Formats: sequence, C-alpha cells, structure tokens
Amino acid sequence: EVYTVDMEAQRPTYADFDGQFEMIGVDLWTPQQVCAGDEVQVSMTWQVTNQPERYYNTFLQLLTPDQTTRLAGIDAQPHSDRPTVEWGVQGMLNLGDVLTLTVPVDAEPRRYLLVNGFYDVETSERLPVFGADGSRLPGDYALLSEVEVVGC
Repeated sequence: EVYTVDMEAQRPTYADFDGQFEMIGVDLWTPQQVCAGDEVQVSMTWQVTNQPERYYNTFLQLLTPDQTTRLAGIDAQPHSDRPTVEWGVQGMLNLGDVLTLTVPVDAEPRRYLLVNGFYDVETSERLPVFGADGSRLPGDYALLSEVEVVGC
C-alpha cells in the first residue's frame, strides 16, 4: 500500500527517552494558531535505541510559557496496536497514533508550549529525557512546538 506524506506537517526534532528510544520527528496536524475550543492534533515518530522492557504511556500537554500551569493534556499508549515492550530491535521506527487534545473554551489568548513525555504505566515515574547535546531536559518532557491561542 502506498501512502502520501504531507511534508508540511513534519517538524524534525530530537529527544532521547532514557536511552530506550528517540523522538526523531513530530507531525503537527493543526495550525500553530488555534481558537479556544479547537483541537490540536500531533503524531510522533520514535526510533528504538534499546528495546524497552517496560510498558510506557505517553503524555501530550499544553503548558503556559513559564511551564508552571497545564492548560490541557492527554495520556495514551503511543501506538494503540503496539505497546512499547513490542517496539522491536535497535533502529526500528515506530509511527505513533495521532493524539488529539482540546484547548479549553476559556483559554486566554497567548502562546503555549506543546510538550511530550513518557511514564511507566506501573509506577507513574517519568522517563528521563535528554536533548541532542546530552543534557537532561527539565520536567522530563520534550518541547514539540509553540501553539498560539488567538481571539476568534
């Protein structure tokens, strides 16, 4: 089967999730300017570096610019048909499901940060996240994009 790829949505990015897998791409299926009440849709691509031995869920959140308040968020299995323990061997690519979160109808017009991370399903402990330079990222999540809520 042949698929058409919308390269307009692709945003190269990188984050290392505790040496188990790396985020190598983000597809933002929503304009970076949205109205309160709109949906933000994102999918991510990960590459296995070491086969995960635990079940992890992913979270997608919209945070205030100072990263102190969560405006919206969802938690999900990153791929509905394949848990992380089945992601395969080193080098294997895993295309995540499209994740959708809804901007609250009372959201203030301003810029927000769209972030992604993982946590252990059994312990709720977040996976450490490292940037391209090897430094650990604060909050143990990766910045995917800015999203601006505008007055509509």
